[in-house]
Amino acid sequence: MLADMRTSSDEKLELGLVVAEGYLQKRGWLAPTFRSRYFYLYLPAPHGEVLCPYLSYYLNKGHPNKRGTIALSEGKVCLLTSLSSSSSASSSDERTFAIKMKNGKSLVLRAATREHAAKWVKALSPLMTKPVLLAIKALRARMDRFDITHHEYHRILGKIATITMKDANAAAGASVGDGAGGANALLKNLTERSRQQEAHSLRRWAIQQAQECPSLPSKQVHTLSEIATVLGKHLADGSIAQEDYDQIVKESSELMFSKTASSPRPSRPPASPVVPATSRASPTNDSASNK
Repeated sequence: MLADMRTSSDEKLELGLVVAEGYLQKRGWLAPTFRSRYFYLYLPAPHGEVLCPYLSYYLNKGHPNKRGTIALSEGKVCLLTSLSSSSSASSSDERTFAIKMKNGKSLVLRAATREHAAKWVKALSPLMTKPVLLAIKALRARMDRFDITHHEYHRILGKIATITMKDANAAAGASVGDGAGGANALLKNLTERSRQQEAHSLRRWAIQQAQECPSLPSKQVHTLSEIATVLGKHLADGSIAQEDYDQIVKESSELMFSKTASSPRPSRPPASPVVPATSRASPTNDSASNK
């Protein structure tokens, strides 16, 4: 059964991000016999050996010994019913899907139901397109160059896990030549979406802190200073933009000091920390074609 995306610290540090998991029947490499195995679909960890999405499978869930790992390269995933004529398709074909890669490797898997097979195809398909594979490599390269933090890497990786075929096809349409342009545009878009989500979460937290702050000048100044400190850390590692920092500090300050008209206001809001322009690299500077 396809599981929800998980993000435990052990998975992120050791194996990567789990996009899907569940029991599937795997057809043997030599004999065409289907045997049940427990599969995980991973996106690569920041410092792992695998640089692309991959499948790992075990004898059963919780089994300590891994039976195999399959690195996913550019290719396609499709149900067997889409490869067969309607008259010859069987009920087992409706829940069986094939992974075919351009490097010649292939894998045939069978799910418990047609719905579960469709969910696996939906999860796998975007991750095997050229723009997404190049974007993942470019993200790993940024991590290796220390252009981004572990926190930002995992946030962007989480966005990659939600990519649809529509997103992948749009990126492919923007690609020319080796496809680096589409991959970099996709990575830039995912990075911006990730930062917007982080800014939204921080804004909700800051507003809550401002609402709960007592109407005492000393408490208000202290709370505003704490908000600025937390936001400053996220600004420094690139999780939010300068305009996000300024807007959240402004809203928090106005909310706190509007609760009592008599409350004195500080002469000016806390200054945002100075982040050197060269401390971070723009996603557009990544050359995905060289990864």
